[in-house]
Amino acid sequence: MVIEGDARLFITDSIKIESDLTTAEKTQTPCSSIVSDLKAQLIAQVCKVNAVANVEGKGRDDLTITTLHAAEQVIKAHKRNPAEYSKAVLNLANKVKTSFNAFRILMRKYEVNIEAADP
Repeated sequence: MVIEGDARLFITDSIKIESDLTTAEKTQTPCSSIVSDLKAQLIAQVCKVNAVANVEGKGRDDLTITTLHAAEQVIKAHKRNPAEYSKAVLNLANKVKTSFNAFRILMRKYEVNIEAADP
């Protein structure tokens, strides 16, 4: 059980950060430094999980808060002016944002049942 707990350490850390981020988003403005800092911490955890969870050694660990902010800005700009960015750039921005949100949803699922995370 200790080994399983150690193996899930990155997940449990991610769960805590995601929970804190969800709480902060309810009480802070989206651009607040608290929300931004927690997003940066969660992205760092995404990188750690991705790097260690991929047994074939192909896990990327180079996502940054700057990348997420840029994706969010592209999506916002597209809503104001659909011709501002190419379809490829918009698709990439949407994938970055969708992947980050999917990780958050997964952490919420694991918060309810950590046993669902295979150590």
